[in-house]
Amino acid sequence: MKSFFTSIGRILFGKVESAAGSEQRPVVEQLENRQFLSVSMLSAQPCNCDSPVAEAALPATSPAIGKWKGTVQTNLRPRPFKAMINIQGVTPAGKIRGVASVPFLVDNYKFDINTRKSTMNPDGSFTVRFNKLGVSGTFKGHYDDASKHVVGDFNGAGPGRTVTGTFDFARL
Repeated sequence: MKSFFTSIGRILFGKVESAAGSEQRPVVEQLENRQFLSVSMLSAQPCNCDSPVAEAALPATSPAIGKWKGTVQTNLRPRPFKAMINIQGVTPAGKIRGVASVPFLVDNYKFDINTRKSTMNPDGSFTVRFNKLGVSGTFKGHYDDASKHVVGDFNGAGPGRTVTGTFDFARL
């Protein structure tokens, strides 16, 4: 049994056996000195081409992604309403997914953000649109570096009524 494993080891790992004065070449060769083309070697080589498509496909990380809670000041009353947006993610194309909560519009106040019509730009500006049960709304704003808030304009519409105003949300 030992000679069987020894023979296999010699065949695989290149132990040289002399048979009638000739050397046998091992079946498996070591690959230490060979170079293979890999992705890392390709990315290290300079490209003399412009590729705006590749750059546009990269996801833009925005500081506006996250849970934001604050107030919406509208033309309905002097005291602001409380509201919240949860920007859960942004696709590489800039489409936003998440939830908007605006309690003054309807009793069931959680709205899924309309992913097809809600967008985020690389500079942090965004448009969040939602609608449900005949009520629709839009938060159009940006991330404010000075205050670390997301701020902007709000528009809403319900049965027989429109609402305009501004919003100011802080990160939770």
